[in-house]
Amino acid sequence: MKTLTLDFEGSLKTGIREIGVVYEDPKKTTIYKEITIHDDLECINALNNVLNYEPNLFISHNIDTEKNLIKKYLPYGSNIKKNDEMKWGPWFDTAKVYRALYPQLPKYDLTFLTESFVQKTANKLAMEYCNNAKRKHHNALYDAICTHLLFNRIQKKVNLNIFIQ
Repeated sequence: MKTLTLDFEGSLKTGIREIGVVYEDPKKTTIYKEITIHDDLECINALNNVLNYEPNLFISHNIDTEKNLIKKYLPYGSNIKKNDEMKWGPWFDTAKVYRALYPQLPKYDLTFLTESFVQKTANKLAMEYCNNAKRKHHNALYDAICTHLLFNRIQKKVNLNIFIQ
């Protein structure tokens, strides 16, 4: 399955200012990419380029944030691209899954889950793919890497189809 893990930095007021992408195709290598956004046109072009990966699944932590920011720039439906119409989805939310699988945890924010489950690997990948100043949370690529690792950690252990939206 081809997956695309997305993380955006920005807000509905300021717009998307940074996009973190981890694209994984089991038949090819994993791609790690950070895109800095300066204006709305650049953001629209970047989001369109992200669709070129044609993933089977979009992954984010708290998907509503990413979905709302995408809607600000592009309309989208709920499935893969058809008839030249933008389509975003299906989605997998790591926050929702970890809440369901680990109901005893005190928090489900990305920082806590990373520290609890994937910190060592996240640090290693950040050293390789993130700029020195961006090897921490609230940087798009670092957060995308952490989210991707949380997904990979559980994808073969649990039937994740019930969590796909």
